[in-house]
Amino acid sequence: MHFTLKKYQEKLRQNINHVQLAGDMTLNPFLPETVEGISAAVLIPVIDRAEGQTILLTERAPHLNVHPGQISFPGGRRELEDLSLKDTALRETFEEVGILSDEISIIGALPDYKTRTEYIITPIVGLVKPNYSLNIQEEEVASVFELPLTFLSNNEFLVKKSRLVDSMQAVFYEAHWDQYRIWGATAAMLVNFKDIFLRSEGE
Repeated sequence: MHFTLKKYQEKLRQNINHVQLAGDMTLNPFLPETVEGISAAVLIPVIDRAEGQTILLTERAPHLNVHPGQISFPGGRRELEDLSLKDTALRETFEEVGILSDEISIIGALPDYKTRTEYIITPIVGLVKPNYSLNIQEEEVASVFELPLTFLSNNEFLVKKSRLVDSMQAVFYEAHWDQYRIWGATAAMLVNFKDIFLRSEGE
C-alpha cells in the first residue's frame, strides 16, 4: 500500500467529515465532555517505504509515571515556545525518537481527540523519509516499531473491548501487532486515520 503526499492530502480533504471518534466520550457517553483541556499534539508518522508504507509507533518506557509501557505516537503537551501544534508534534518527535523536521512532509491535521484525562490532542500526520534519523530518548521511549498500513486496513485488526472504570464498563479500541498491544487513545486515532485515508472509493 503506497500513497503520494498529494494523494494523502486529497483524501484528508475528501474524508475528514467521516471521522466518528471525537474522543473517549464518543464511545462512553457517561464520561463528562472535555470542553477545556490540556492542549497537546502527536505526530502520526507514515514511513514512505517503497515496499509498503508503515506507521511508526513508540513503546513508552516502563518507569514512567503516566502510561508506562503503553504504545503511543511521538508527542506531548504544547509548550510556550511552540508557535503551533504542528511545531509541538515535530519538537516532541525529535526529542523522543530523533526524527528531523526536514525528514517529514506534513500531510495535515486530523480532528482533535479528547481524552477522559482532559487532554485535547491534535494528531498531525506526516510522510517520513524511509532513511529517517533515529535516536531514541531512552528516558521516555523503550522501543519503536512500524505497523504496516496493510494490517491497519484489515477490518478485523482494530476491535472494541471494554473494562471496568469507576464502576462503569468503559469501551475502547484495541489491536495487537507482534508482541505489542495498541489500545486507548492511540488505537482510537488509528481508527480515525483509517476512516480518512484507507476508505474504499465510494464508501
